Amino acid sequence: MRQFQPDRLKDACMIRRVRIGELADKTGISRTTISNLINGKIQDPQKETIASIAWFLKRPEDYFYTSFCRNFHNTTEMTYRSFSARANLDNLVVEAKLTEIQDITQYLFSFIKERNIDIPSDYFVENENDIENEEDIEAIALKIRDYWNLGQSVISNMTTLLENHGIICTRITMPQKIESVNCCSSFDGSDDEVAFVATSNKSTYFRQRFSLAHELGHIVLHHYLDKEDYIRRSKEIEHQANCFASAFLMPYKAFADSVYKRTFSELLDLKKRWGVSMSACARRLKDLYLISDNQYESMNIQLSRKGWKKTEPLDDTIEPEKPYYLEAGYRFLFEKKILSAATVLNQFNLYPAELVDYIGNDDLFIHPIANAEYILK
Repeated sequence: MRQFQPDRLKDACMIRRVRIGELADKTGISRTTISNLINGKIQDPQKETIASIAWFLKRPEDYFYTSFCRNFHNTTEMTYRSFSARANLDNLVVEAKLTEIQDITQYLFSFIKERNIDIPSDYFVENENDIENEEDIEAIALKIRDYWNLGQSVISNMTTLLENHGIICTRITMPQKIESVNCCSSFDGSDDEVAFVATSNKSTYFRQRFSLAHELGHIVLHHYLDKEDYIRRSKEIEHQANCFASAFLMPYKAFADSVYKRTFSELLDLKKRWGVSMSACARRLKDLYLISDNQYESMNIQLSRKGWKKTEPLDDTIEPEKPYYLEAGYRFLFEKKILSAATVLNQFNLYPAELVDYIGNDDLFIHPIANAEYILK
């Protein structure tokens, strides 16, 4: 007998941003019944009840009977890069999506070798006393660059770099206030972990690259934290992740050597060279003492006056980087006739457009559907 999965209902409500009251009003199901479903007090709901819920939440009915993994490392809820202070509902929306991305990845790993983080364990910070100042963060960033044989060169593709070293990236639809998020998971119960970094599909090329480096910073610097630590030190931790991102993307010697004028007019040239925003370049100049605090303040004033605080020159001229790993993995299985699009869609009980959002290529899951391979139950 199929078993109803309460967390699937909870996740679907989060992803659709639907509260219990709205779901009750739109489906005609009592709030008490919906609350009992979410809390697991009703284990065998009526078929009509699930049909109504599935219709409104735009999920196949079988979705609510599909088991899933929830193997997040305990810092998952904490490492969000947001435009504002922690937005709890938005965070829960993204966490629900990450749960589905974990499912998609774990299923892929049942056919191909699992990928783990390619960073030595002793590179990870183990407690807050390991970081005394920003120079320590700079050293950690350079250490990882050296381990990945990057030297002082400009990183041509941050997404491919991370995926080549075992960190799975995805570019998905997120709530407006969230720029990126990461989590680490263990699928086999060992100490080996799979790392995920998700960025908003609304991010520009330049913001996306910084967000990826920011989340890498969280993975390396803050992997040991529990939720209470993050709440206690959230502002400090976000600052540390930003420092890491700057150091990783703009290594101090090469960046300093690329600076000539130290003026506002040079910021655009630095942006072109290093692939980060003008505001991030200005902050790097300040942090490396290449400009004074007053010069940095003046640059920010000019950015604001020109209306470049949110949208800068070049932001709409370069396509964001595209993750490859999940798409390539499933494409390989399809080409080898190990799996079909229909099999995968039925495995997760998601609509094609949602798998496309997670994996990133519509020709894998939308075009094959024209052949009526996949039938929603």
